[in-house]
Amino acid sequence: MASQTEIKTRWWILLSMSGALGLVLLDETVLGVAIPTIAKDLKLGGNDTHWVINAYLLTFSALVAAGGKLGDIFNIRRLFQLGLVIFGLSSIMCGFAQSGSWLITARSVQGVGAALLFPLSIAIIPKVFSEREHGKAYSLHTAMAGIFLTLGPLIGGAVTEYISWRWIFWINLPLVVAVIVIIERCRFETDDSTSRQPREKFDTIGLVCLLTSSVAIILAIMQGTYWPTYATLPLFALGVAVIYVFYRVEKTRAHPLISISLLRNPTFSAANFIPFVGQFSKLTVVVYGAILMQRELHQSPVFTGLYLLLGILPSLPASLLIGRLSNTASPRFIVCLGLVIALLGHGLLALAGATGTLAWCIAGLVCWGTSNSFCFITPRKVAMGLVTPSQHGQSGGISMTSQMMGGTVAIAVMSALYSLTQSFTLLFAAAAGLVLVTFFVVRRYWKD
Repeated sequence: MASQTEIKTRWWILLSMSGALGLVLLDETVLGVAIPTIAKDLKLGGNDTHWVINAYLLTFSALVAAGGKLGDIFNIRRLFQLGLVIFGLSSIMCGFAQSGSWLITARSVQGVGAALLFPLSIAIIPKVFSEREHGKAYSLHTAMAGIFLTLGPLIGGAVTEYISWRWIFWINLPLVVAVIVIIERCRFETDDSTSRQPREKFDTIGLVCLLTSSVAIILAIMQGTYWPTYATLPLFALGVAVIYVFYRVEKTRAHPLISISLLRNPTFSAANFIPFVGQFSKLTVVVYGAILMQRELHQSPVFTGLYLLLGILPSLPASLLIGRLSNTASPRFIVCLGLVIALLGHGLLALAGATGTLAWCIAGLVCWGTSNSFCFITPRKVAMGLVTPSQHGQSGGISMTSQMMGGTVAIAVMSALYSLTQSFTLLFAAAAGLVLVTFFVVRRYWKD
């Protein structure tokens, strides 16, 4: 039986993991409100503005599987601390940016730090908590991190309007320091030498293939509205070809970056597709919802942050509710319910874009916020339960790759779509279409 000290340490560890996840989530939502001001201050063009967001998401999504895999090979606590240091230093550089290229480069480095923090914070939890505590620990992990997600738009709006957009990056530093101090004081170790190959080699070829394919495809999509077709098609073809090479390489390697065998399980694949859709939905709402309110509904950054706050707040009680339901209700039922609510939310936001009505926008945000947690908590728990303890880091990496790639693809596709149509209605209708397709995918392939 665990002592009081061990129990207390366990919850301090959970707090630090939630703080790290909160850093990454805060960085997603705090920037959306500030983007119009940053673009004006640094004189950014439309495509450069989108790259401020996607440079972070692209490095994050391309490297997050590597971050999870490294956690299966090396000391997780040290890697986690390294991620904190990288994230903190790059946040300082973001705040000092004097040009678009400077900010985009610093954001790319920030994505490297996030690629370590996100999967390792998830992989540490099942190593610290017993199996019967996993549901409670994951729900609290998501709920506490959700506080940062909730505060992001409000902090971003207030800091941008009353101080300077540069402080939306510098506010990361106190939290980075606090998490490092907690980890040092707790002195936890999560290495399990009995379940890990001590001399396992890192899959460098797989990482290069994944990074190359991601950059090529996202660059082709985002630049498609600015470059002629003959320049973008080869890039897209290169990305697809390298994905095939990645698939062939991973099948033959003893210790692959992503185990193809895991993806052959339809429930595991479906559980990892849901975070893709959830992140696609989130970035569409947080970024283009903020732009819609400022450009079309004529709201200030502060009021935009307040309205987005109304949209994110429902995710907190929803997280706690899902944590309780996950031990009794069907996981597929929980996910399908969330997708239906998300579909309604995007439909209402599309209606707001068509009519210019703030009330429809708020209603859509509340529905979307309620559905948001459904896309992450249950799928993450199901995916972790389908793998061995030695694969927790890799499973977390796959989940995060899928999730962050969803945000990367969202910015790429939606920026191209908006450049071509200038229609917020079409953007949210397209997101609703993806949610509807996902609903039928889950109904077909998810097996409880």
